[in-house]
Amino acid sequence: SCTVYSGDILCVAGETYNESSKNIPVADVYFAPLGPSGIGRWIAAQSYPAALAALSCATYGGYVHCAGGFGISQLSEASAYLGAFSTSGAASWGDATPYPFPFDTSSCVAAAGYVYCVAGISVTRSGSSVLSSTYYAPLSASPTRTSTTPEFPVILAIPIAFAFALLLVGLGRRNRKKGAPGV
Repeated sequence: SCTVYSGDILCVAGETYNESSKNIPVADVYFAPLGPSGIGRWIAAQSYPAALAALSCATYGGYVHCAGGFGISQLSEASAYLGAFSTSGAASWGDATPYPFPFDTSSCVAAAGYVYCVAGISVTRSGSSVLSSTYYAPLSASPTRTSTTPEFPVILAIPIAFAFALLLVGLGRRNRKKGAPGV
């Protein structure tokens, strides 16, 4: 999962794919400066606390919040971690309260001190399901506050979540021009 904060891109965890080891979750974290000529040199940062793939991260107010993902078992997880963002990427990672259920392949954004995760999938030992709800929580507290009404149309989950993220970036730019704090 990649997210942007203060002119840097931060990519957290993921999975390997080569001839000898396919779909193996990793805990690697890298960041790079963004500029007019593209992405600068990638620099390794402090590793994520768990080797996970298909997690979702969002940044706000100097922190990166990451949730969900799947581990080596290929089962979804409910874990959540909060990292303090610094000039060296995520300088420290701490546990955040786990989500109310395991999920991965969600899309999360952050605004006004909250993180919002939209749709995704949940793969457990008892089966798998497509998630169509939106979940949100204060960045500094438990991510157990949920909103399940209305149900989110899953087929639209990824394009709409991307459009929502672009809207937040645009609002942040407009607010900065007016002198208000940005997103």
